[in-house]
Amino acid sequence: MWLLAVVSLGWAQSPGTPGAYPPVPWDVCVENQGKGGTCGAGAAPLPFSAWLKPSTWLRQKVDGFRYEMEFDVSQAPRAPRRVTWKPVGQLAGRRIRRLDHYLGVGVSASMLLAERTAGQWVPLLQWYGEMPEASLLQAQGKPLLLVEKDWGVRVPMVESWVWVDGPDGVVRVDGEGPMDAAMAKVGAAGYKRLSGLYWRELKMNLAVWQGDFPGMDALTESVEAWFQWEGAQLRVKAVERSRRVAAWPQ
Repeated sequence: MWLLAVVSLGWAQSPGTPGAYPPVPWDVCVENQGKGGTCGAGAAPLPFSAWLKPSTWLRQKVDGFRYEMEFDVSQAPRAPRRVTWKPVGQLAGRRIRRLDHYLGVGVSASMLLAERTAGQWVPLLQWYGEMPEASLLQAQGKPLLLVEKDWGVRVPMVESWVWVDGPDGVVRVDGEGPMDAAMAKVGAAGYKRLSGLYWRELKMNLAVWQGDFPGMDALTESVEAWFQWEGAQLRVKAVERSRRVAAWPQ
C-alpha cells in the first residue's frame, strides 16, 4: 500500500521545507483538525492530575489548540464537560497516556502525554478534534510511538507523527528529510512525490514526477529507499530509481 504522507515538522511551514522546526527533545506538536498543524517548544511539565483540569494549563501559552478549546467553551458555557484518559503503553520505559476532553456529548480535543520525570507529564501531541489512536511498534529494534491520520477521501493522504526515546528524552523522528535525501541521491531532488514511509520496515516506495501532477495513470517513475537508525533519526541506507510504478491501493 502506498501512502501520501506528510510529517509535521515546523511552525506554520510545510513539512520538510528549509527552516522548518527541527526535532528537539520534548517539543510538542499541535494539530487543529481541518486548519493545519505545527510543532514547537515544549510545554512545562505538570503532575498528571493537573492535565485533567484545563484551567490549570490552558493559559500556559497561547497557541491554536488552546485558542480553539477556549473558544468552544465560550460558545457553549453550560455544556457538560469532562476529561477521560487511558494508558497507551510505555515507550522505552516511559509511560504514555491519552486524554480526551469532552464538551457536550463528543470529544472536542485530545492529548498525547509522556511522563518526563517521575510524576511529571508533558504533551507530545495536542489535537483539536478527536485524535487517532496512538500505537507502539518496533522498527529495526527501536521502539516507536506512532500516530497516523488519513486525511484523504478517494486518495490516501496520511500524516504521521513519530517519536522515539533518545539520550535526552522523547524526540520526534523526521521522516521527510531522509526521503528528500534519498531522492537527491538518485537525481530526483526537487521532484514531487507520492510519499509513504513504512515505519515498521523503515522503507519508502513512491512515485515521483516533475511539474503538475499528471494523474495516477501517467506516473512512470518511482524511487524506492531503505533507511536505518543514526541515533534518534534516520539516514539513507540504500536507494533505487526505476521506471516501474507499483499499483495504486484499492
